[in-house]
Amino acid sequence: HRQNKDTKYNSVSAILLCSNSIAFSNFCQKNNIISPKYSHFHPKNEIPDFPFLIREKYHRAGRDIRIVQSQNNLNILLTKEKLYQPFWVPFIETSYEIRLHYILGNTEKIFLKQPTNNTNLEFPIRSSAFGWHYNLQANNDENRYKQAKEVAHEVATKIGLSFGAFDMAWSRKHKKYIIWEINTAPGLNENTAALYAQKLKEII
Repeated sequence: HRQNKDTKYNSVSAILLCSNSIAFSNFCQKNNIISPKYSHFHPKNEIPDFPFLIREKYHRAGRDIRIVQSQNNLNILLTKEKLYQPFWVPFIETSYEIRLHYILGNTEKIFLKQPTNNTNLEFPIRSSAFGWHYNLQANNDENRYKQAKEVAHEVATKIGLSFGAFDMAWSRKHKKYIIWEINTAPGLNENTAALYAQKLKEII
């Protein structure tokens, strides 16, 4: 009974779907949601077009990302690192990235990824491991983030997700937001953690 209570608002199936990159990728492909497609990688098989990314099934904060820009780059990677059940993901160029906090049908906060003084702007991956951080945005910027809110609500409804953080990026090519992943247990600063507690306390 306690398990049912603890997972009433984010079901076990929703949590498992969001935490498994392969399952979430397959879900997105089937539902016409733009998200990177994960494919098993083996160097003896046909090599994808460069550049592409090497990733793991489970990851956090982008620490697993390896960008492969050439055959020589791939050879060095295979020589120096032990890859455990790697997957390859196509490299998708985007204009900017956001984290959208979704709680009980509403977008409560949006953060924009921005560089720090230590960021190498020529490196195309925007993650904390490479010097990027989140900056709070005005939640009422409807022109810029309206579509992001709509996509998050649509996906959350389809998978039965009551709260979580959507990592998304704007693609000029598609003129749509891409969902990188959904975090059901995201890292939160003090103010955002208090917001989650306030909203969820009302229904628990």
